[in-house]
This record gives sequence, C-alpha cells and structure tokens, in this order.
Amino acid sequence: MRAAIWIAIICASTTVARADDARDWLDGLYDLWAPRVERGEPIVVTAHVPLCDNRIIRCGNKRLGDGDNPDTNLYWNTDEGFLGWFDRKGSGWKREKIQDAGAPSDVLETRVWHRTFKPKEAWNDRKVGKPIEIYVIAYAWRGTSIDQTLAAYLDDVYGDQQRTVVLDDGTRLAAGGKSAIVAWVGHNRLMDVDPIDWAARAKSSTSEPKGVIAEACETAPYMAAEVSSETRVPLLMTNDFLFAGANAFEGVVTTFARGGSLKAMRDLATVQYAQGQGETVHHVGRVFTNPAESRWPGPGKITRSRGRDTRRNRRAGPRRTRRRSDARPRSSGAGSRS
Repeated sequence: MRAAIWIAIICASTTVARADDARDWLDGLYDLWAPRVERGEPIVVTAHVPLCDNRIIRCGNKRLGDGDNPDTNLYWNTDEGFLGWFDRKGSGWKREKIQDAGAPSDVLETRVWHRTFKPKEAWNDRKVGKPIEIYVIAYAWRGTSIDQTLAAYLDDVYGDQQRTVVLDDGTRLAAGGKSAIVAWVGHNRLMDVDPIDWAARAKSSTSEPKGVIAEACETAPYMAAEVSSETRVPLLMTNDFLFAGANAFEGVVTTFARGGSLKAMRDLATVQYAQGQGETVHHVGRVFTNPAESRWPGPGKITRSRGRDTRRNRRAGPRRTRRRSDARPRSSGAGSRS
C-alpha cells in the first residue's frame, strides 16, 4: 500500500515538473539576458524571411510572387509584410541605417528596427533597472533560395555562430546564432523537403537558451516535438494555415521585451494577426500555439496556471477556428498559403 502511495506521489511530481517545463525554459531565457541587459547589451532578434515566389507557392500575382524583388513582394512590402508592419504609423519602431549587413549573398535586403522598452514583469523580477533595448534584424532571402534560408535558420536555432551587423552609428549587433530569438516567417519549406535529421542537429546544439519562432503554415506538427527544449524555447508556432506576416511575429517580440509569459506572447500574436487580417480574434484564435495553448503537441506543455499567466489578455481566448488556406493581406487583395 505504501509503495503504491509513493508511486502515485512520484508520478504526480513528474507531471507537475513537465507541466512547468516551458515556463522554466522561458525563465532560463530571461535569466540569461537579465544581467546582459543590465550591462547595457541590446537584445537582438533575427528573422529569416524567404520571399514569396510563384515558382514555389502561389503568391497572388506576378509582382507579389517575384521572389527576386523585395520592393513588391508579398512577405516584405505589403501592409502585413515586414516593411509595412514595422514602418506603420505609431508602431514605436525606428528603422536604423546599416553600414555592414554581413549577410549571405542570397539575402537581397536586410532591415534593422530598434525600440526601447521600460523593464516590466520578468525583467522587474530579476531587478533589471536599465531600459530594454531590442533590435529586430530581418533578412529578405531570394525566393528560390528557400533551402539556403532554411539551413541558415536551423543553424541559428541550434548553433551559436555570430553574424555581425554594423549600424551607421557604429553599433555592432550580434545576430545569427547569438540572437536572443531566432524566427522563420514565410512558407513552410518543411512540407516540401525530406525530413530533417533533428537528432543530428540536437547533437551540435548550443547550451545557451534562445527563443524560437516558426511562423508559417502548420509548423507545430513539423517542429514542436523535435525542436522544443530548454535551449530552444518555443515562443510561437502554428496549428493551421495562415498568411505569414510580420504582425504575429512582432507580437511575440514585443511581449518578450516587456517580460511577458508564453500565454501573453501567443495572445498578442493572435490579436495582432487578427488586426492585420481584418478578422475577429475568435476566427483566428487557434492558428497559433506554444506550450501555453491546449493543443500544443510538443514537450513542456503548461497544464495549470501560475501567477501572471492568467491576468493578461483574458479576452484573447478563441471560441472557434476558421481555416484560412488563402489568407489575404489587405494592401494587395492577393492570397498566399504559407
């Protein structure tokens, strides 16, 4: 009888530990960056954006699907693309001039945006007093170089090789594998290629935690179970088809800069995606996932509330999902499955 009781206690303890894993992983990321921020080090987010290309996926029309031209591309220069979203009026982001992008030859354009936040929530918990200086570095990759883009993204997610970006004022930003967050925003190339050898990737993984974003159609079924860990903290993935724009991505980045939880990251990503699509939150609410969401298919799933997780964005919880295989950015009137 006593043995049975102890087994039950051990099993219950294991369940709680697993439930808390993802929050502990996020805590580890904040723990890593808090002293760096206090020393004046900026937080860098690297975003890999393979331009929409009609030779790979339907992008709407010739201009939107010209993967060699960032100026007209669906994922880059529309209302929900990176230029349209980060440069929108009242965004709070400042575009920085670049002296040396240090980008591979298949990157057609590099943009950097900067924003300053007051330390809140997780940063306050760690006694951070200095402002949170955060930079988003977005690489517009040639559309037909999507395989090279995927390789670079995975190298950054698993490795620690630095890609240095130098701004006009001399500021040097440690991008690539040294970023705090690494993101993919574009078509889900994992749907098209042979399965990735995730075990081989994991063997060479860095020991420092970083946040991971994968914003494309149905990334969670391909990545959540394989990628997620304490060193690759899953901040946002997807359960459904969607338009891969900058709005959801920025929601996660902004929430991290404010010291928010995984739930808050997913909530703001959902709200901003709905805003960009001209939809209600209820229509798109189940598109995004992370360990704070009930359908999360990977490790670290959160099954009970703790502190701030339940306080913010209460009304962002969805009631139903509408599958959007042809999400349309408002500026173009054209659709693209990501």
